[in-house]
Amino acid sequence: MLKRLLIAILVFIACFTLAGLRLPAESTLERSILIQRPATTVFSLLDGFAHFEGWSPVLSRDPNAKLGLSGPTRGPGARVNWQGSPRQVGTGYLEITASRSAEQIDMFLNLAAQGRGYLTASMEPDGAATILTLSFRIDSREGKRFLHRITARYFGLLLDTWLGDDLERALLDFRQLAEAMPSEDFSDAEIDIVQMPAVELLLIRRDTGREPVEFAEALADAFSEISDFIREHELEMTGQPMAITRSLNDEELTFDAAIPMAGEIPPLTGRLRLGLSPSGTAIRLVHRGGYGDINESYAQLNAYAAVNGLTTGPVTWEQYVTDPLVTTPEASVTLIFIQLQD
Repeated sequence: MLKRLLIAILVFIACFTLAGLRLPAESTLERSILIQRPATTVFSLLDGFAHFEGWSPVLSRDPNAKLGLSGPTRGPGARVNWQGSPRQVGTGYLEITASRSAEQIDMFLNLAAQGRGYLTASMEPDGAATILTLSFRIDSREGKRFLHRITARYFGLLLDTWLGDDLERALLDFRQLAEAMPSEDFSDAEIDIVQMPAVELLLIRRDTGREPVEFAEALADAFSEISDFIREHELEMTGQPMAITRSLNDEELTFDAAIPMAGEIPPLTGRLRLGLSPSGTAIRLVHRGGYGDINESYAQLNAYAAVNGLTTGPVTWEQYVTDPLVTTPEASVTLIFIQLQD
């Protein structure tokens, strides 16, 4: 009797092993969703983990799991680590291994003793919207002993049943997160994060209305007075003229018209004052064209900050690379800055 039982067990193990070896070594699970935001927004939200809490499959399974970020903020090497209930999510990490702007992000998933896998986020533009596809792949040949490789192949047959709901929930949560972001497409904007030193300024503070014409007249008047003073006293102009917004509401704008300069400062006259330019970390956009559509550039810059998890400070300013008084709108170049909080 015992001999028959042992033979039956051996036959079962042999059949289990042979059948397992005939199963695919790789298994893939895939889900897609339409998101009413441009591909640039979708990519920026996924190419780092500043917003991971908003769509995390880890937290949907275990809301008490602890998350931590490491590596660079964005792109390859960016990593989110977690530690939670062993029965739900255990310990693991998700790390970006490659990314192509507004097209695809590849990630490596390590679940410690529970195994490893690969997550790919692909973006396909659909008009002003984006089709986001998440693909999860496991390879039974990686990081396992022989018997575990066999059982992993059987696990692949149940991948959709066990993880399909998690992937769908993550996509739904991500869509809600993405569609709460500003809708402006900043894919064609020239945006950088820069470090700005404080420089000495000769400035005039003005209050004016929000209309572009009224602002332009106040700016030209202030620059004329500052320039006359600089020429009269042979001071050195060390940078482009600036307009620094100090306060803003629906009806009124308070700003400093300012010119960086160096030299021995004589007693100031009229409305002139000395001050320092805003300093520290800022985001900068290169606005090409006339002032009439500059609000669109501000909207792009604010959308970039929101999507990338950047906290903006209270100060914005413009630096006029070309002279707005003599340059045609088509040839005008203006740098727009928004100060960031540390």
